[in-house]
Amino acid sequence: MTSNSPFLRADFYTESPRWLLKESGAIGKLSKNGKHSKNSKNSKKGKLSKNDSRRGELIREAYNSLVDLRGEVVPILAAGELFLMHTRLIDEQRRLKAALVGQPYTTSEVDRITHASLRVGDTSRSKPPKNPFHAVIKHISWRERITLIFFRSGYTNRAHRAAAAVMVSQQLCGINLIAFMADSFFRYSFFNGDIHTNPDQNMQLLGASLGLMFLNFIATIPALFFIDRSGGRRRVLNWSFPVMAISLLGSALVLKAEDRIGAIAGHYIFLIVFMIAYSIGEGPAAFVISAEVFPLVNRELGMSLAVCWNFLGAGLLAVLTPWLLKRLDQFGVLLLFAGTNVIAWFLCYWLVPSTGQESLEEVFDQLDITTWFMFKYTLRTISHALTAPVEWCSRPCSKLLKDCGYPKKLGSPRQEWNERAKRSADTLADPTGSPETSADEMDQVDQTSSNTETNAGIELLPMPTIPPR
Repeated sequence: MTSNSPFLRADFYTESPRWLLKESGAIGKLSKNGKHSKNSKNSKKGKLSKNDSRRGELIREAYNSLVDLRGEVVPILAAGELFLMHTRLIDEQRRLKAALVGQPYTTSEVDRITHASLRVGDTSRSKPPKNPFHAVIKHISWRERITLIFFRSGYTNRAHRAAAAVMVSQQLCGINLIAFMADSFFRYSFFNGDIHTNPDQNMQLLGASLGLMFLNFIATIPALFFIDRSGGRRRVLNWSFPVMAISLLGSALVLKAEDRIGAIAGHYIFLIVFMIAYSIGEGPAAFVISAEVFPLVNRELGMSLAVCWNFLGAGLLAVLTPWLLKRLDQFGVLLLFAGTNVIAWFLCYWLVPSTGQESLEEVFDQLDITTWFMFKYTLRTISHALTAPVEWCSRPCSKLLKDCGYPKKLGSPRQEWNERAKRSADTLADPTGSPETSADEMDQVDQTSSNTETNAGIELLPMPTIPPR
């Protein structure tokens, strides 16, 4: 039952239907003798019981939760969505099982349905498609989850990289330099690091710190209107780091001005711009993206690791910042973090997928693309963005700005990946038929055939033959 009060909603809100369905796969195991065994060691080796009453209770609870969340009078719509969640969870677990054994899993929805009854990666056997109504959600153990995150090169491992990148970037951007060391930081700004300050000066330091922290809270409100749009999380994330880098650079350079009052005012204004950029972009997006990139099975473990990376970076920053302020002075520290913002931007642009209005399956499709391919895609995108204005200025009125730049403007990563897979398949089918095949395409074919990250690519499976009735 849900509550209409925004203050009570967190306490009385219903459980996630998808999580309840996932948990239904962790119960109902049978021992070797075919009897239910809750505590027996043999139950770990038994098979799942499709008719276990506890599984049915969780499924009914998921259905009731979905009805409450939708708030519709016609419950049949909730039943349809529940079945969709059920089939998607089974598809997700097939992906994970394929990754565990190091075999590819096709990203084609047609092939997923057609080959549901085949063993993953085994196209030698042709069987009629399995009835999706008979499929049962299974359980993936903690050992398998840890293996997927650390020891298998697949989309779960790449989800961990994305979460780690966005969490570490929160420390690289320099926000905790101001939050943890506000007194020392503004003491350097206002009073040249003098530790002997009077009560009035201490109040100025306190006011400067409170002002920025209050602005951090207020400036988060606009993020609510941008972050939930399609691609909104990635967009605000990629825009916030360049703005923060420019702001820190400006706040460092303005301190060299001879007019002390004007230098302090300009320094604080640049920090205000920095705080606004952080509050709209990296601040709210870091934890949201980290929670959304992981598959449902690995979400609790993945989010725990992401927070661990964040706190590890925060601890190192708290230890190193006083030493950095002494060795580099405030000017050098601001320049250093302006540079680390550029590094953080590159990491997030390279590793972090879009998780706005995209479904979990769409996020998985983005993470199916290999890390090396995304690295080259990122470099080519940056090259195009930098060379387009140069070519347009060198040839005024000869081309439109959108047609300038080298290489040509790329499509989405998924489009480029699909085109690459299609070229590779055509070349493998007829490797000597086209003399115009470029060296770059042949290199891509070699990378595909070497199966560097087999479980992340697209496997072109043949259609099975259905025997006649």
